[in-house]
Amino acid sequence: MQTRISSLRLILILAVCFGSNSIQAQTEKKPQFQFKNGAGVTAPDSTFSINVRFRMQNRVGFTLLDEDTTWSPSAVEFRTRRTRLRLDGWVFNPKWQYALQLSFSRADQDWDNAGVPNVLRDAMIFYEVNKNLRIGFGQGKLPGNRQRVVSSGEQQFVDRSNVNAVFNIDRDFGVQLYYGFNTGPLRYNIRGAVSSGEGRNEGVSKSAVAANTGLCYTGRFEILPFGAFDGKSDYYESDLAREPKPKLSLAGGMSFNDDAVRSGGQLGKSLYESRDMSTLIFDGLFKWKGFSFYSEFIKRYVTGGGASVTYNADGAHEYVFDGEGLLGQTGYLFKNNFEIAARVAQVRPIGETTIFKDVVRDYTLGLNKYIKQHKLKCQFDATLQQQLDTNTGELNGQNLQFRFQIELGI
Repeated sequence: MQTRISSLRLILILAVCFGSNSIQAQTEKKPQFQFKNGAGVTAPDSTFSINVRFRMQNRVGFTLLDEDTTWSPSAVEFRTRRTRLRLDGWVFNPKWQYALQLSFSRADQDWDNAGVPNVLRDAMIFYEVNKNLRIGFGQGKLPGNRQRVVSSGEQQFVDRSNVNAVFNIDRDFGVQLYYGFNTGPLRYNIRGAVSSGEGRNEGVSKSAVAANTGLCYTGRFEILPFGAFDGKSDYYESDLAREPKPKLSLAGGMSFNDDAVRSGGQLGKSLYESRDMSTLIFDGLFKWKGFSFYSEFIKRYVTGGGASVTYNADGAHEYVFDGEGLLGQTGYLFKNNFEIAARVAQVRPIGETTIFKDVVRDYTLGLNKYIKQHKLKCQFDATLQQQLDTNTGELNGQNLQFRFQIELGI
């Protein structure tokens, strides 16, 4: 009898042990995975999440130069234009978010101007106060012209326009604020930034000008009369969302760079003297049922009475590109995901810049095939670029550019 009771106790003890282990195994948390936009994982204890994405742009291009009515090959381009790795997610609380982006191709690192391989593109920490307000601290894109804020991987053409190349205010280190709200059917977006004014990953200026206390102040205001775009499609080009109703976004902004030490503010060669620099930006976007139209106007000028051109003791010079740019582009996306597009872009120097630069006008036609939206696409475009005398408008030269590119990413 005593043996039977002992055996029963042993069975009960084993049952309790195995049962508790089974319950523990059933209640043990596992990491959560998602593959909707890249490859993401959330820690089992929900202390952090990380999402990994990469993309590349492989490109080939040819340029023909007009020499006395004879078109002669002048340049050939075979290269990986961009290779990016991006990590984003949150830490400890979904309100604390981060974005880290690195670049690995030489053409993507501002090597010529910075003098170093500038691998770091974005390093931003965000705090989401509520669904309408977010604050960012670190290095990232300033709220400048829309085409610059739109990712280079979500463009309607092989690359951005010459207007953007000359006048965009690019990335900087500082504090940024994002605020959006609705009033009836209208949507408003406000973005502001206070930043160093010297560009990405600069730290102390490498220019001949001593480091200064001047900062850059940037603001942008958007109004969407017909409400928000589907899937935030106002910040990627082409109407891949095939907006069922007309959608419009109108925006204006300004950036003032106090004591800028680079020819383009955050970009360009180092100046020999600092300059106060202002940039005005206006842009508009319309999308509806596969049709898209985008236009922007940008003007940059030196303020405070300073001259655009700076000199060193030996007489060498560097200058701020004072001027204005105008861009218009349109496209139509067919149901088979082929798209035809056209763009006209012009950069006009003003003031002292006319000594060094002509008016540059580009006429571009594009053909795109979207296999997986912007994540996998093939693009071809052809551009006639003309250099025109600033005063007379006479043709000083022209060339033809042909480019083909495959974009692949996750």
